[in-house]
Amino acid sequence: MEVERGIHGTWEHIAPQISKQITAMENIDSKTRIAENCVNKINKNTSFIEVLKEIDIKEINIYGTINKILEQPPIVALPIDYIPNDLKDWTKTLKVDVNVWIVEKYRDINGNILFSIPDKEIEIETEELSNNDEKKKITGDILGQVIDKGLLKEGQELYFEYGPNGKSKTKFTGIVRKNGIEVDGEISSASVSSLRCIQKINPSRTTSNGWVVWKTKDGKLIFELYKKLLE
Repeated sequence: MEVERGIHGTWEHIAPQISKQITAMENIDSKTRIAENCVNKINKNTSFIEVLKEIDIKEINIYGTINKILEQPPIVALPIDYIPNDLKDWTKTLKVDVNVWIVEKYRDINGNILFSIPDKEIEIETEELSNNDEKKKITGDILGQVIDKGLLKEGQELYFEYGPNGKSKTKFTGIVRKNGIEVDGEISSASVSSLRCIQKINPSRTTSNGWVVWKTKDGKLIFELYKKLLE
C-alpha cells in the first residue's frame, strides 16, 4: 500500500517508488526480512495478537501465515487524492494487479475536515453467471445481499464469544436486521456492533471485523455466507 497525492507526479515520484516496492516483494531476501520485521512488530502488539486469534491464527503460526501471504503475487493498493492520466497509463503496463481509488476531502459547515474513503474490503470482483456472462463487480452491503439471497433471515440470531486468554469467555448475541446487527436495542454495522460488545470487556480495543466475528447458530461466519453467494 502506498498513500499518495497526484501532485507528486507519476514519473518523478509515484512510479519509481512503487516499482522499488514491487521489486522488493519479488526478492527472496527481501521477503525474509519483511516476514521477520512483521513478526517482531506483532510480538510487541498484544492486542493485535488477540485479533489474530479471533480469526484462528495462533502465535505459533504467525510466521508461516506471513510467508504464505508473501508467496502470492503482490497487489498494489494506491489511495490518492486524484488520478493523473499518466498514472492510469503506467498502471496498465504493470504485470501485477493495481487498485487505485480516490480519497476525497470535505469540510462541513462547522469547519470540520471529513474524508470519504472507499471500503475496498467489500468490493469483490467476480464472474456472475448471467444471460451474457458479463463480468460484474459486486459491491456495497454484504449483509443486505446475504439476506436478499436467503442465506440469512431478518430476526435471526448471530453469536460470538470473547474474553481474555485463560479466562471464561462472554457470549454475545446479535439480531439480524436489514440495515445491520441489533445489540441491546441499537442497530449498527456488523463491525461496529461486534466492537461495542468487545469494548464491554476490553474498552481499549478499537477495531473489530464483524464479517469474521459474528456466526450463525451452526457456526457459519457472515463472510462465509457471502462467499457462498458469490460461488
